[in-house]
Amino acid sequence: ETKNPIDIIIRKRHRDDFVAGVPKAKVVDIEGGNFYLFASHPDEVAKEIIAFGVEGIDPVGKPAPRLPARELKRWLDEGRPVVLLDTRNDYEVDLGTFNNAVAIGVRRFRDFPQAVARLPEEFKNQPIVSFCTGGIRCEKAAPYMRQVGFEDVYQLDGGILKYFEEVGGDHYHGDCFVFDYRTALNPKLEATDTKQCFACRAVVTPREQLSSWYVPGKSCPHCQKIGRAHV
Repeated sequence: ETKNPIDIIIRKRHRDDFVAGVPKAKVVDIEGGNFYLFASHPDEVAKEIIAFGVEGIDPVGKPAPRLPARELKRWLDEGRPVVLLDTRNDYEVDLGTFNNAVAIGVRRFRDFPQAVARLPEEFKNQPIVSFCTGGIRCEKAAPYMRQVGFEDVYQLDGGILKYFEEVGGDHYHGDCFVFDYRTALNPKLEATDTKQCFACRAVVTPREQLSSWYVPGKSCPHCQKIGRAHV
């Protein structure tokens, strides 16, 4: 039987009583772990898990060097010249980032290649450490940058969350946006009171939640700014 995880996902469907009654559920055993997958098309394979839109990026065969969290802290403690490149979406950056980081300036990751083209030309000869929430996006972002001429690009191994785990909040300000019910974690990896608006997807701080425009699940002050109807 093939060891390709994608083939495993396709072949091992409806193998567990727990999900047997759920339409189009799949149970996958990869490296000893059970993964329950739910999709509208049971045999559809996504071309990209993280949408990027550029062919030829090979994170496995041609990865960018990984920089451990403790090593990055040492660099920053020493004041070593380095460009900290935040590859996340703007609303994530607004919640917190590394001190003096350069935000790539995108609303979605698919726009990353166009944003890279707008970076200063001198960055191509400077050491760059790319980072994101948990390192997944940088698996593609960093190799892409090396492919288009940035000579010295690293990816922060494990992303911000691994940095928090191993180092804490040194050289970082604010929280880290996460894509689950917690919305944001502080450097102690504790959930904060920050929420996300379901209507416009903006991050809503505790102070903003005091606004009459904040109706959980319906609207927030950011909806007002972009002209959404107040519910």
